[in-house]
Amino acid sequence: MNTPDELITIFDRILQGSYSQEEASILRQWLRMSEGLLQFVAQDGKFNTNIGQVQGGEIHIGDRNYQGIDAESIRVILQEVLSPQTDQIEVDWHSLSQQMLKEQRLTTNPLTSLEGIAYRTEQVYVPLGLVERNKRSRRRKDVSPEEGSALYEETEITQRFENEEFLKQVLQQGQSPKSQGKRIAIIGEPGAGKTTILQQIARWVSGEMAQSVVIWVSLADLRGQELEPYLLGRWLQAVARRLGQAETSLLLQDTFVAQFQQGQVWLMLDGVDEMQVLGDRNPLTDIERQIRIGGLLSQTRIILTCRLNFWDAARNALDKFDTYRTLEYSYPQQVEQFIGNWFGALPPGEEEQAKQLCVALREPGKERIQDLVKNPLRLTLLCFNWQLGEGILPETKAGLYEQFVDDFYEWKREQFPTTAKQRQQLNAALGELAREAIDKEATRFWLRHDFVCKFLGDLDEPDSLFQLALQLGWLNKVGVEAENIRKAVYAFFHPTFQEYFAALAIDNWDFFLNHIPDNPSHSDANYRIFEPQWKTVFLLWLGRQDINKFQKETFIKTLVDFDDSCGAFYWHHAVMLAGVGIGEFKNCQLALEIVDMLVTWRFGYYHEQQREWQDFPEYIKSSAWKSLNETDRSFVVEALTDLICLRNKQEGKISLRTLEFLVTFDSSNSFAKKILVKILKNSSDILKNSSDDSCRQEAARILGNISFGDSEVISTLLEILSTSIQDILAKLPKPSEDWIFLPDTEDDNKFEELEDQSEAMTLTELQELKESLAQARAMNLKSGLDWYAVESLHKIDPGNPEIIHSLIEQLGWCLSAYNIHYNAIWLLKQIGIGNIELIHIIEQKLHNCDNDQMRGAFAECLGTIDTDNQEAVNILIDLLCNGKEINEVEDIRTYSANALIGLGNHNTRVFKTLINLLKSNIHEKIYQDLVEIIGKIGIKEKDFIDFLIEQLKVRKDTSSLWITALTLEKVAPDNDYAMDILIKLIENAPDEESRQSLMWKLISDKNLEGKAIGTGNLKLITRILRILNTNTNKETCKTAVKILEKISVGNLTTIEVMAKLLENIQDVDIQKAIALSLNSIDPGNSIAVCSLINLLKLGILKQWDKKSLISSLKETLPADQLLLFTYDLKDYLDSETYNSIVWYCSSNMKYPDFYSACQIRLHR
Repeated sequence: MNTPDELITIFDRILQGSYSQEEASILRQWLRMSEGLLQFVAQDGKFNTNIGQVQGGEIHIGDRNYQGIDAESIRVILQEVLSPQTDQIEVDWHSLSQQMLKEQRLTTNPLTSLEGIAYRTEQVYVPLGLVERNKRSRRRKDVSPEEGSALYEETEITQRFENEEFLKQVLQQGQSPKSQGKRIAIIGEPGAGKTTILQQIARWVSGEMAQSVVIWVSLADLRGQELEPYLLGRWLQAVARRLGQAETSLLLQDTFVAQFQQGQVWLMLDGVDEMQVLGDRNPLTDIERQIRIGGLLSQTRIILTCRLNFWDAARNALDKFDTYRTLEYSYPQQVEQFIGNWFGALPPGEEEQAKQLCVALREPGKERIQDLVKNPLRLTLLCFNWQLGEGILPETKAGLYEQFVDDFYEWKREQFPTTAKQRQQLNAALGELAREAIDKEATRFWLRHDFVCKFLGDLDEPDSLFQLALQLGWLNKVGVEAENIRKAVYAFFHPTFQEYFAALAIDNWDFFLNHIPDNPSHSDANYRIFEPQWKTVFLLWLGRQDINKFQKETFIKTLVDFDDSCGAFYWHHAVMLAGVGIGEFKNCQLALEIVDMLVTWRFGYYHEQQREWQDFPEYIKSSAWKSLNETDRSFVVEALTDLICLRNKQEGKISLRTLEFLVTFDSSNSFAKKILVKILKNSSDILKNSSDDSCRQEAARILGNISFGDSEVISTLLEILSTSIQDILAKLPKPSEDWIFLPDTEDDNKFEELEDQSEAMTLTELQELKESLAQARAMNLKSGLDWYAVESLHKIDPGNPEIIHSLIEQLGWCLSAYNIHYNAIWLLKQIGIGNIELIHIIEQKLHNCDNDQMRGAFAECLGTIDTDNQEAVNILIDLLCNGKEINEVEDIRTYSANALIGLGNHNTRVFKTLINLLKSNIHEKIYQDLVEIIGKIGIKEKDFIDFLIEQLKVRKDTSSLWITALTLEKVAPDNDYAMDILIKLIENAPDEESRQSLMWKLISDKNLEGKAIGTGNLKLITRILRILNTNTNKETCKTAVKILEKISVGNLTTIEVMAKLLENIQDVDIQKAIALSLNSIDPGNSIAVCSLINLLKLGILKQWDKKSLISSLKETLPADQLLLFTYDLKDYLDSETYNSIVWYCSSNMKYPDFYSACQIRLHR
């Protein structure tokens, strides 16, 4: 309630000339007109109380009177306060958003702040890995592209960013494959630092991006409200209050909307997995829908966070987002860096604790805890517990959380003292609450007030456990129910703690599994163990020290012996869960047996009778590998060591891939490292029947990841780099008569041609050819070995002067030789950012070089490292205009064009120089190149757009018209003039081959928003539909279908036309193309699904075509429906493909449902 004393204070500040806009807003709230008299009214609920008034020449406030000059001064201010707002509102949105961001805090600060520990966001370092879905890593050669299940494997990290690299390359330069830095998802496991890195990104964008308006939204706080109403409502209301306004005005709203229209707004959406949506909608789908329907969200850059299991488990509608996964800290480097920073935030004298904790972590037998604390949240808890004085490192997750809970109560003892009985009662009640919420509530981690009361009692009860939980911080109010705003919603401090408390409330393992083999659907049966939300609870339960060992052993054995009566699919799931479980139950008697089984499933076994190694299906291999990564590492290391020795005994060789897996689990493994060093030193007795140099390349690569500071490895790598190609060629033996032709480049066609020519050669000519090819092969192997050697040297001995020397040498390697040339440029860029010495070296090399290839490479490096270097830009443009062919595959003009595109993302000189050249009198082909380059750089300048429009009116060359119109559509989507020209050029193509070429070019490009050119354009959709309906050329029709798939998702006319064609078309190729596209445009379309099933029953489809059809069905059908279709297809699919689909269904269905479907099939 406002009081006279508060008003008197403000008036006194007015007389001193120091009142604020916020105080002016308070005055506006207090002022009321009553019967012509200006009054000051304090509000108490719905009642108003007169606390003062302006009357005549005096101002009366309570017992205080202002007269004379004082009254006149106050009256002037009141006139200003009451005067109508002008039509112009000057709002510094950038500064306002920066101020509001300062309110964000680390999620762990509420736990540590009472001890005087407030960890700053910028101190937390979370490396990010770029994750591309459904892509194979170039080094995972044992994954076959023909395996359909490989499409559903765990995501691969294709590039690793340190934090500063991510901020600059992805956000500032827009270097992301799908969205050009405009749609970013950060995913990770609980406690992986997603919120922290988002906070750091928000502050960096706000600080580095001029005029940016960065808005933080905790999606859990929306409680069903959509984003746009939230932004225009609650968020803008908070801004209005900061500006001294009681309410949001229309003018303020208009200026806010203008920020979106100008592309200034960045939305930081934290916790998609915690977002509540209406009905049974998926939050990811709901976000996509809100973006798709347009409005403010479609005009903003969005960065969001999401828990990994939610992102992976749901049918992800946000496939246009570039996805980055937070990686765990590396041990010991980043873990110890974090510990140092954490204790560095404490008062002086506490630094010694950091050293002691690091020493304790390095002790033998602490390997598992070293792995455990790679997670930022768990590491924070460990530091906090250590700081509180315990100094004991538990072996399991359950042990860590148990220790934390005990210390947490001790930490709160003075503020909220509790007895042992109270703590026991509260823990038990929290456990029941947590367990039942996970089991029965639609929102497991959002706890409704009434639901909490069932377990903790009411807030106003004497000795209320509910009140105690809130006081201690185990539960926190996080919002209100969407349906009833008077009802609060609560959450545990972190979901992992909820899972820990749930594990405490489970007394017997049959809570997780009560198998009734003949009737899994029986009311007494339960199969929670197979449901993903119970996995962490299961692991925490196994890690409890108070659970009888016999009970744990019985549970693990029950899993290993699980009889699913469904072809053993769920038996495999059960064993893999048991394998993960023994990571928390290390003393399990079956541990070695289970790990051996998982290793066998992943790596195969030796068949004694056939005397060869046998593999399991890919879906078993990939799933077993995931389990091995989660189980006890000491068991895996032992099993892999035995496997390596066995394979060496049976086959007489050592698998490099298995060695790499071994050091993945134990980076300091002396057995593996010794072998790798011997391979690197070219010891031919280690690997038999292998190409020594290619194996040395792999050994160099692997050692680079595990040998930081190792003098022996560094010395060996330097020796490799110092060996010249002349020395290698001089020692190269002459090829024998039975020497076979092998490619020396990636051009297989060239080799076939050479092999054909060899048949007509004399013996002398043939020998000369063999010697020439042997030398070429040796040079390629040398170039590859040099690259891996210098890359690894950079990792384990950064700053070694030989690195730059070797990389500059590698710039001269043939462009097609293992991409060594491009790799060298890439690493020089990484080393050279801000490296003045390297800039001078490259400048000197550039000035003394007359080789176009080398000049181009030096110029690209220089332009990247020194972004203001005009000389580098000029050289690349000169090479673009006047360069010559390097070889049959590459030419310097193409190279220069690509280099300029790369530089243009962060070098403003590139765009200005290209524009000036573009407006001069240049050759038609140069004009086309320049327009394409600027379009790919993605510059959205009005002058450039106007220039393109003018060129469309005057250009006559059809290629120039096409490139100009296409570029205009990229930088200014939905330009009718450009689209009309593109359509006209397609329709008036001289022949079908030309038409197909233009159509493919259309769908191969994207606009600056990352969408296909012409997405949603009704005019283009109509014309392409006409081509599909009237054109008789099969390839043209297939291309038209592909275009429609890209540009007309959800378009009812397209769906209707395609469905009608599908029912009448006879050509299998076109039918397949339409069915796939229709199922993509309208997921689950019954006609498309029926057609795909019928196509799979044909005996004429190639295996890869079957895989694409199956993938389409997997992406769009619920698992239970897909399983029924799969049973129907059993006679038409090979066994491995069939079983991989059934495996996929079993992984996405509850066991009773899967069992029922199996039994129905068996009884047919």
